[in-house]
Amino acid sequence: LIDWINKNTNGHFLKYTPDTSNIHNNAWLSGFVEADGSFDIRVSLIETGSIKDRIAARFRLEQSKFDPLTNQSYECVLNLIALALGVTLGTSIHNNNIQYYIISASSNKSRLLIVDYFNKYPLFSSKRLDYNNWLGCHNLIVSGDHLTDQGRKKALDLKNNMNNKRTEYTWDHLDQLKSY
Repeated sequence: LIDWINKNTNGHFLKYTPDTSNIHNNAWLSGFVEADGSFDIRVSLIETGSIKDRIAARFRLEQSKFDPLTNQSYECVLNLIALALGVTLGTSIHNNNIQYYIISASSNKSRLLIVDYFNKYPLFSSKRLDYNNWLGCHNLIVSGDHLTDQGRKKALDLKNNMNNKRTEYTWDHLDQLKSY
């Protein structure tokens, strides 16, 4: 954008190198997550003949491997994020063989790092609502309440009221979610 502005408007804006400082010390990741991050909850029900009793809270960040205009790789910045969250940078291919980098974080350690980060640098869009549902599930897992029938029901309610299933778009219920 800076290159375009300077070229097309006779602007004289300085172009700095990418910020590679510790992600936990600035808010830029919040903006990145607002655009490309997602939070989800997995509630696996017990199936007849096998045990699939699992509740998980997962954060994902997915980005194409290369900038479509410059063909520069996003590996450096996404690897910084993955390292900051204590996870491995993954890859996938989909949508007409387009390659993507994927950060997927669901371990206790990575979830705690995510909670610490967003407590310090909160989200401000409707993604904050999904984060708060995710946080409610995270708190259930940390307390061990996800193992109870009541906890499983709360986790399922949280899951069924986020992302494209969301029907509440008010901030009034956020304190209730955080208390799960």
